[in-house]
Amino acid sequence: MTVEARIADGRLDEHPFCRLELPAVEHRRSFLEGAAEFAAQGRLDSTYASFLGYDLPGLEHDFDGFVDGLRRLALPARVQQAGYRDRVLWLVDDGDYIGQASVRPELGTPYLITYGGHIGYSIRPSRRRRGYGRRILQLALLASALALFAAGARRYDFRQFMGLNQLKGRNDCAALTDDCSLDKDGVLGVIRHPWYTGGILIIWARPLDAAAILTNLVVSGYLVLGAFLEERKLMQRFGNAYDAYRRQVPMFLPLKWIRHRRRQ
Repeated sequence: MTVEARIADGRLDEHPFCRLELPAVEHRRSFLEGAAEFAAQGRLDSTYASFLGYDLPGLEHDFDGFVDGLRRLALPARVQQAGYRDRVLWLVDDGDYIGQASVRPELGTPYLITYGGHIGYSIRPSRRRRGYGRRILQLALLASALALFAAGARRYDFRQFMGLNQLKGRNDCAALTDDCSLDKDGVLGVIRHPWYTGGILIIWARPLDAAAILTNLVVSGYLVLGAFLEERKLMQRFGNAYDAYRRQVPMFLPLKWIRHRRRQ
């Protein structure tokens, strides 16, 4: 998986391109250099090395195993084992490890709910104050949006979403499922509108100036309005069942879900 983005800010000409990648052994040299920088500040845990049981000598000895361990943090089985998955992505610029982002679809521990959040990132000390922190956050937002689209695609019928079924006269159902049922499972048990949320994240995951901010506000308002109009149709279709659903599950931000997990 690779997420590429142009760095449009003229102040960042020394690294015009950077991308988020899955951890890979080909970045061994630059990662070990970055890990040594984190360790010098007592923050080797920022690389997940400590979490996976590695110190600097251990990383040098078994780097392949470390990379495999990082990738395994994203396996679906971890939801049952640890309560969450953690997709770790490395920020790479011209082949060099710069830092990493963590995208967590679930927040299954009290620490993650209170402090960790859905997105975390760190930049190696020697590359800070160069705009990489802003870029990695933008790319992490984009990765989160893609994850929401993928999760929504497991629950939605794309032809229904695009209105193709309605055009062909197959149904006029307000729900986006293929059988016109009220689906409350998967990502729809966390937020009610994953695709609208993903769309909002995508438009904000880019370099911002005054014109871009104004455009983003207009487009975000359009998406929010679209979600409210869809809600009206769903209320007419499902009545009390949908009213109960929206009382339990938020529209865009999983705040109710997080509060429920904290009480557990």
